[in-house]
Amino acid sequence: MRKSSSSPTPVPLTLTTALLTVEDAAQVLRISRSKMYQLIRNGFPTVKIGGQRRVLPTALASWIQEQSEDPANAIPARSGQKGRNKHGKAHE
Repeated sequence: MRKSSSSPTPVPLTLTTALLTVEDAAQVLRISRSKMYQLIRNGFPTVKIGGQRRVLPTALASWIQEQSEDPANAIPARSGQKGRNKHGKAHE
């Protein structure tokens, strides 16, 4: 018998996108696994499957976008002031 050449109905992108492990998401953000779990405890969006957490790539991208748009997360511009070293002394 010959198989039909018609392709299956496409599934929405969110259902075909592979879920990331917490470790994978941490690698994307270039942070440690423990820092990733800290973000999760503070509200980072995840899906719990059994006892394991998974991260949707679309949720990760949205979170990154939100962080970049939030003025509270902005790095302040350098001023003319001199910083201090790890001993609290002013740089010369």
